Amino acid sequence: MQKLSNQLQKEYDSIQRIESEENSLIIFADDDTLWKILENLRDMFNMEFEAGSGDEHYIRILL
Repeated sequence: MQKLSNQLQKEYDSIQRIESEENSLIIFADDDTLWKILENLRDMFNMEFEAGSGDEHYIRILL
């Protein structure tokens, strides 16, 4: 999980933060970055796009 997290941070410099939960990574970023991640990784991982509290949006990657 840490390896994937580091790789995503390098590839997408607009990621605000990544949090780990059991069997998932939660990626917080602007909408454009989240859509790019969804498009690029949708064939490799199950993902959920979520609107968080306020203006904060994130993707949950299920591992």
